Amino acid sequence: MKDENKSKQVWERFQESFIKHIKECKTDAKKRLADGPDRKYFLGDLFLKMQNDLALGYNKIYPNEKESEFLKVDYTFFKHREKQWAVPIIGIESENNWETIEKECLKLCSLNAPLKILILYELNDERVNCLEKEENDWDYILKDFSNEYNLVGYFVVMVYTLDGDQIKFHTYVYDESAKQIKKEILTIE
Repeated sequence: MKDENKSKQVWERFQESFIKHIKECKTDAKKRLADGPDRKYFLGDLFLKMQNDLALGYNKIYPNEKESEFLKVDYTFFKHREKQWAVPIIGIESENNWETIEKECLKLCSLNAPLKILILYELNDERVNCLEKEENDWDYILKDFSNEYNLVGYFVVMVYTLDGDQIKFHTYVYDESAKQIKKEILTIE
């Protein structure tokens, strides 16, 4: 259970910092989340600000290295060790294309980190129905990993919507047995 507690703590710290830094953004900056091409840069800037709250390095395996996609994961937070080595703590994929979310789930499940987050966009009625089904587009991957050798840490799916000036993230949190343990909507005004 030690790993599950760590995963929960990392998720709670991430969630708190994420909300805090989005709230600090001006409305124009928040709307960058809705713009596909600009979204990746917005998240990169946001995660860079979050690294101090999380007490983790961001997108760098070595402290003096230029930013990089670790194992082709869009964003990674690391805990740096004394010999210049870093351990991945949070892996994040930001996916614009709902047709490829299975690949992103597989990639994140392959990462040995206490927290893996998949951020999705453009929630329409069909996708809402998909999310509300007992078995959705990523459940079978999580269950396959869990059945084979357990998932490592929490797997979180965050689905972005913009409702006027309110940013909403529909969040689905899964534990190491691929069981959904939390479902909520984070609203950021």
